[in-house]
Amino acid sequence: MPIPVRIHVALLKKIFSFYCNFQDKPSPNVTIVYTHDSEHIKDEAHQAFSEIGIEVKSLTLEEALKGLGDADVVYVAPGAEGIQKICDTQGVFSSTGVPGLVSEGKVALGIGAESGKPKVYIHAPSARMQKQELTADLLRLAKVFE
Repeated sequence: MPIPVRIHVALLKKIFSFYCNFQDKPSPNVTIVYTHDSEHIKDEAHQAFSEIGIEVKSLTLEEALKGLGDADVVYVAPGAEGIQKICDTQGVFSSTGVPGLVSEGKVALGIGAESGKPKVYIHAPSARMQKQELTADLLRLAKVFE
């Protein structure tokens, strides 16, 4: 992860305000999906989301594959990209701090870095598959993959 978890989680909160799907909600329901190998990332992300006022729950990839419940957003920890098909079929927005997952089309949105600064990455086909409406303002700020 090129940007520390605490920083990219804070950026995700700001990005959520650019999504038409979330503009009528005070905060989306976030679920962290992780594997045994990424449990430390799950812990960091859980604490970071909680500190900025976003309620969050965590599921292992195995649990999440059985259903995401009321999740609006899935935060995909490294190794948990297998949740993509569930996000696509249930219209749940996927996000991550691993930009390679976005460029590969395994996650809709990620936070990466360019020239040492945070950069938003969007995989447009994944976002569309997950029924996300992206604002023009967000698209102008992001590196978009088609």
